[in-house]
Formats: sequence, C-alpha cells, structure tokens
Amino acid sequence: MAPSGTLIVDRGAIKALHAGNSLLSVGVTRVEGEFFSGDPVRVRSMAGEDIAIGLSNYDSNEVEVIAGQRTETFEELLGYQGPDTLIHRDNLAITVPQKAAKEAL
Repeated sequence: MAPSGTLIVDRGAIKALHAGNSLLSVGVTRVEGEFFSGDPVRVRSMAGEDIAIGLSNYDSNEVEVIAGQRTETFEELLGYQGPDTLIHRDNLAITVPQKAAKEAL
C-alpha cells in the first residue's frame, strides 16, 4: 500500500510510537498531502526521517484541524467526537530508518 499523505510528528510522538503506543493528534505538527479515513499514511519526524506507516482514522482536512490538539477538543473542533487516536497501534507499523538499516549492513 502506497501512503496517500504524511503526518509530521514531534519527538514525544516518536517516543510514544517506539514504546508501542498509538499516534495521538497532540504529537502531529503538520499534514502533507490529501487522504481519507482508512488510507495509509506515512509518519515522519520533523527532521524528515520516516518513522512509521499506518491507517488514518481521519481525513487529511480533519487532521489539519485537530493536529496539535488534545483528544477532548475533537467534538468542539470537528463537530463530532471521533476516535481518540489518529492511527491506532493495531493499524501501525514502525519502519526502520534508512540510516539504521545502513548501519546494520
């Protein structure tokens, strides 16, 4: 599956993902591309390193509204209370950074 868009995340989100947690909106700093709920999206660090790929619970337009926001604000911001996570950990695969893959060879 080719990613339809990219979510740029902060260090806290990266740590949470590596600890096995879901991606929350509060850790997203920027949205790139257009995608729909259920589409695969790339998760990338602010430095441009690919971190993960997963299935988004929201459209790109919705993520732009809730990026950086806490879950309890979703209803006010979107007009409805959707899932608590942008990407649930069950729908997320951590990717090996290219630099780490080169060092392992």
